Amino acid sequence: DSEGTYTVTVTNANGCRGIDSVVVSQYAPPVAQLGLNESSGIMPNDSIICKGGTIYFTGHGGALYQFLINGFPLSIWDTKPYFEISTLQNGDIVSLWIQDNNGCEDTTLFGEPRGRSPIKIQVEELPNWTGAQLSLQSSCKGEPVLLRMTCPNMPDGPYDIVYGLTGANNFLNNKASVGIQNSMGTLNLGPLPNAGATRFSMNAIRNAAGCERLLDGANTAI
Repeated sequence: DSEGTYTVTVTNANGCRGIDSVVVSQYAPPVAQLGLNESSGIMPNDSIICKGGTIYFTGHGGALYQFLINGFPLSIWDTKPYFEISTLQNGDIVSLWIQDNNGCEDTTLFGEPRGRSPIKIQVEELPNWTGAQLSLQSSCKGEPVLLRMTCPNMPDGPYDIVYGLTGANNFLNNKASVGIQNSMGTLNLGPLPNAGATRFSMNAIRNAAGCERLLDGANTAI
C-alpha cells in the first residue's frame, strides 16, 4: 500500500537461492475538472441556455480528455481539453473523463470523491410566435397606443418586446413589456412621439428566461 523497494528471496529444495526486487512508485491521482462558457439566456455560465445556444466546455487536470453526454463518449481520447456544441437537449448531462501522463484516470461522471460533479443542462425554448397576431386596440390622440397581441402558442408570462415605429419619422429599437395570459396580452406603447409614426413593427420578443426570437413582418398600422 506504500511506495518503496520490495525484495523477494526464494530457495529451492537444493538450497539454491534467488533474489529479485522491484521499485513501486505512487503517483498523485489526477482530479478531473469540467467547466463551461456560455452567454445564452439571462445569466452567463449558469448551465441554462436557450434552444440552439452554443456551449463551450473545457476540461482540466489531464493529458488526455474524453467528453461524454449522458454517459456516452463523444469521441476517443484526445489531447484537446475542450469541445463546442449547440444541439444539447433539456436534461442532458455532460461529464468528463481524463487520463494523466502516468496512465492514472479520473472522471466527473460520478462526481466525488475527486472529480467535480457532471453538469446538467437546462434548455429553454424560444418564444413561439407561430400563429400570433397583432391588432390595434386603442389609438386616441394624446393617449397611450394599445395593441392587442394574440399568441396561441406562447405560455403565460412576461415578455419584452423590441419594436420600431415607422412613417414620416422613424423610431427604431424601442422597448416595451407585455404580460401574456391565456394567449392574450395588451402592449402599451405610450403616446406616439409624433403623428409622423404610422406603423408598428416588432423586431424581437424575449421571454423571462432571456431567450429571444427575432421577428420579421410582425407589424400593424397605428
